[in-house]
Amino acid sequence: MPIPITGLFTPSGGADAFDLLSWHDCANHNWAANAAPGVGDDVNDGYVVGSFWLDVTADKGYQCLDNTAGAAVWKEITGAGGAGTVGQMGPPGMDGVDGQDAWPIPGPPGAAGAAGSAGAAGAVGATGQMGPPGFDGADGADGYPIPGPAGAAGAAGAAGAAGAAGVAGPPGMDGSDGLDGIPIPGPVGATGAAGVAGASVIGLMGPPGCDGQDGLDGWSIPGPPGAAGAGGGDISTDHITETTADHGVLVDTVLIKDGTVDGVDVSARDHARKHTMTATADHYGSPWDVYYSDADGNIAALDLGADGTYLRSNGAAAAPSFGTPAGGGAGGVGPMGMPGLDGADGLDGWPIPGPAGAAGAAGAAGGVGPMGPPGMDGADGGDSFPMPCPVPVGLVDSMMVIGSKTGSLALNVPLSPYGIAIVRSGSTYGTITLVGALAKCVTAGAGTNTIIIQADDNVAFSSPVTIFSLSLDATTLVATTTFVNAWTSTDIYFRAVPTGLGATVPQDTLVELDFTRAVR
Repeated sequence: MPIPITGLFTPSGGADAFDLLSWHDCANHNWAANAAPGVGDDVNDGYVVGSFWLDVTADKGYQCLDNTAGAAVWKEITGAGGAGTVGQMGPPGMDGVDGQDAWPIPGPPGAAGAAGSAGAAGAVGATGQMGPPGFDGADGADGYPIPGPAGAAGAAGAAGAAGAAGVAGPPGMDGSDGLDGIPIPGPVGATGAAGVAGASVIGLMGPPGCDGQDGLDGWSIPGPPGAAGAGGGDISTDHITETTADHGVLVDTVLIKDGTVDGVDVSARDHARKHTMTATADHYGSPWDVYYSDADGNIAALDLGADGTYLRSNGAAAAPSFGTPAGGGAGGVGPMGMPGLDGADGLDGWPIPGPAGAAGAAGAAGGVGPMGPPGMDGADGGDSFPMPCPVPVGLVDSMMVIGSKTGSLALNVPLSPYGIAIVRSGSTYGTITLVGALAKCVTAGAGTNTIIIQADDNVAFSSPVTIFSLSLDATTLVATTTFVNAWTSTDIYFRAVPTGLGATVPQDTLVELDFTRAVR
């Protein structure tokens, strides 16, 4: 899309006009071609309707009228004739829309001005009235929230409904066959009495006949069995042997012969007593039956029921049957199901802050850094209105650091290289009363570590007097209100001096002096 150019533009040369033409839109142009454009210089090459093409070899210009892929149309815009007359200037165009404000770009910071010369010190004004009390300090940070005790556990949910009765299982397998009983033969009967022999009659001997030809052996035809002997009883014996081979033994019309009983092979009817119910070589049943035992203990078959029916018990003394359940009472309780999925987490409750925690203990004081350069003199204050000096109205508790040392203490070397005055020399001040002194360090030492506080009336400490003695030893804080010597109010300069150091020296130490001053 062409981008409108608003406002006035005054080119300073051909390059500006060229740049303005390049910025006309985001279309592709060819400003240095060596030949005329063709139908293939189309939209796929980024050309749009209105794109320019300059053939610098033939000194001709072209403009795209159609950028269709593979059928681009370019029109030569350079004429062969001479230049025409310049037409009249058209009316001025409408003002364009104001452009957006550019991002502010700050210039580089100017060089620092030279420091002004210090003004002459003004006269010391009279002490002004005591100012109003300062504002209360900012509230301390809220303590960490302490959550209350956990709520009581909710009541257990009601028990679920009883599950439906499960489908009856398949019938159990047949029990193994009982062991064969031990054969116990009956007693052997008594031998019957011998029969009476018949009478023998001998006839006359005839003449000897001619020897006949030997006849063929006849078929052996056994005669009928003889009658049983009279008076036969039980036979008691361990072994019965047939009299004629292959005839066997007849017992009460039952022929026992060569392992058969009445011609039936007894050994072939035996089989293993313990085998599976599915052993088809030993068992057989009708197709698609189920089996149960009847009142006599015999195995009975029951045809499978129709589709959708169930095996039903008809009591302890009746055969089962297949039927459709009529929706009886509740089934027995099924096995406990899998535990349910955890419910979604409840929404977070409104945060109820617990009571504010107790204020934490004050941290150890940091070491005092090195003294910075002296500040510049402030501008002279205007002369104050003359105020009459009021009479004392009370006492003010004051504290002043009279010595600090970063790192280790040094024996008999003051913590500060010069004495500290608690009041300005020669000034008018109310009555000052010393109260006590305090020493603290960041890292405690070990052994005996003693610091004394000395006072004198001159900064050179020509005749110092020991006022307090602080036994810091192995602690990080020690304070005292016990005077070693009485203090003279003219001794306004103080210093702290280590006079005894133990095996481990305290690190980063600071000494304070506490006193009260009458307010005027």
